Amino acid sequence: MRIGNWTTVDAANVGGSDYLGAGGYVMRIVRVIDHPEDEYIDVVVDVAEGEHAGIYAGLPESDDWRHSYRRYYSDKAAAFFKQFLEALEISNRGRFSIEAWQQRCNEQEFVGLELGVIFQKVLFTKKSGKNAGKDGWRLNWFASIPAQDIRNNEFEVPADDDQREKGGAENVSTSAGAAGVYNDIDL
Repeated sequence: MRIGNWTTVDAANVGGSDYLGAGGYVMRIVRVIDHPEDEYIDVVVDVAEGEHAGIYAGLPESDDWRHSYRRYYSDKAAAFFKQFLEALEISNRGRFSIEAWQQRCNEQEFVGLELGVIFQKVLFTKKSGKNAGKDGWRLNWFASIPAQDIRNNEFEVPADDDQREKGGAENVSTSAGAAGVYNDIDL
């Protein structure tokens, strides 16, 4: 074992403030990547206010998977994308309007805007890899709401969405994926 100065190393905070949990957060859009062939945008966000503000600040773009969520704009998902746009408009009065934006449809105009996001915890069973068959969890972007509703605590956190193949939660750990935030912790 190598000798090191372990008194200067910060210990991992597993299950603590290193990861967001289900709940409502005021989020700021950091980056947007359009995928027109599949009719969605990857929205990379960071917490804008509260105890977790800036939790993802300083992470390289290669770690965007930790805080990137898909917002589909296909005909099938149009109502949800409109919910996203309305939350942006209400949260950023004077800076963003749906009517003006739809003339250009430039997703890069979302960068720097804030909105309220309600996250739901999703429990699942891993399908492949070294952890196949183990249970994990991720955060799902459940709803887009005005940022002021988060500040006023005027929202409800949905119950966990249990999609596990087996009953117990004894082996819950998580991994990365573009659809949501995954955590590498055992519960």
